[in-house]
Amino acid sequence: MQALDTLGRSKPMLVQTWAWLIGMTDAADPQLLDRARSFARPPSLEVRGARLEAGSHVPERRAIRLIVEKSPIHVTLEPSGPCIDPVFELVGAPAGRLTVTLRGRRLDENEYAWDGQTLWLNASLSESAPLVLELEPDERPPR
Repeated sequence: MQALDTLGRSKPMLVQTWAWLIGMTDAADPQLLDRARSFARPPSLEVRGARLEAGSHVPERRAIRLIVEKSPIHVTLEPSGPCIDPVFELVGAPAGRLTVTLRGRRLDENEYAWDGQTLWLNASLSESAPLVLELEPDERPPR
């Protein structure tokens, strides 16, 4: 992208995208710093049953995009620092129910949010954590 400088000469323009976290919280500074570090450095992943999309980390939404190939999806998260409330966008997920197992324990529906494409985990991870996502497609015939 080009822009004119103050002397009218065409020069390359610097374009930056910023994501702001704005809100009110009672959280202490160390907790907020951990959240910021988590936002800046997504965990490394080992994935089976899906594949990482090119440019899989979407910093604007703090999400990791996975292309669904088959269920179940096995993900091993390897945090490089704090990993707080990870978010996954599951591209091509069938409409239906999702069962989430983290560290061998099936999560209750109040421990995650799922809208049919985006999964938000209410979890703080500091070490390797296996995650299993079981997608159960709706059996209803299309209208």
